[in-house]
Amino acid sequence: MARISPSSSRFWLSLVLLLSTGACLTAQTPAPRPLAELINQQEPGWALVSQWLREAKNPVQVLPKTPARADSTLLAAQVTTRSPLGAIIYETGGCWWMAGGSGSWARAVRP
Repeated sequence: MARISPSSSRFWLSLVLLLSTGACLTAQTPAPRPLAELINQQEPGWALVSQWLREAKNPVQVLPKTPARADSTLLAAQVTTRSPLGAIIYETGGCWWMAGGSGSWARAVRP
């Protein structure tokens, strides 16, 4: 590919054409998906998360779900409940677990 020098008229013409065609130089954010589109009833990720919880070697505490907060947090995250992250967001109020052998607890809770 040939380099175009900023001092050349081709550079400036290319820049003007690029900007005048409405081309955007930054990433565009897609429109947010509605809640109904984020909730996956056919293949929920909660089954996998539940299996992980049952098989966990360290203690885990799942905090109770608050439905309104679950909805708003899932909408903000824009991940589906098919994924483990979406399932944890939507099905719990967060989780506490014993971190390794240190005796300290780690947490993943919704804001």
